[in-house]
Amino acid sequence: MEIKPHIGLDELRFGASRTEATNLVGNPEQIEPDDYGNGDSTLAWYYWARGYSLHFDSYCDFRLESIELNSEVATLFGQSLCNFTREDVLGLIAESGLQHELIDDRGIVIHELSLNFWFEDELLESIQWSVKINEQDSPEWPD
Repeated sequence: MEIKPHIGLDELRFGASRTEATNLVGNPEQIEPDDYGNGDSTLAWYYWARGYSLHFDSYCDFRLESIELNSEVATLFGQSLCNFTREDVLGLIAESGLQHELIDDRGIVIHELSLNFWFEDELLESIQWSVKINEQDSPEWPD
């Protein structure tokens, strides 16, 4: 499954409605609502058997805003991330010339791409990415 920063996953694009997402990938195995406590909320759609989840947030009118993907099925920049270690991810980032931020021993963030890598015992566990949010805190949906 190809991670497309600021765009989506394979043919599924950020900004898709829940109906559009269902038409592309089918019904989720589980739906979990979450209230942020500030008037905003989210719906997380879990596709456990496929290794990913889709997130629809109220501040984006419940359009697809972010995705989390199990590393075993992920590709980024044309490269499989299966069995990648923290050092492998840092090497991939260095090759791409992108800036990153380390989050203790659990994560690496590439702010420019709204892309987060999460690790367990130095092995890549999951990747999260989202639509680009502009300086006015509004999503910039892909064309």
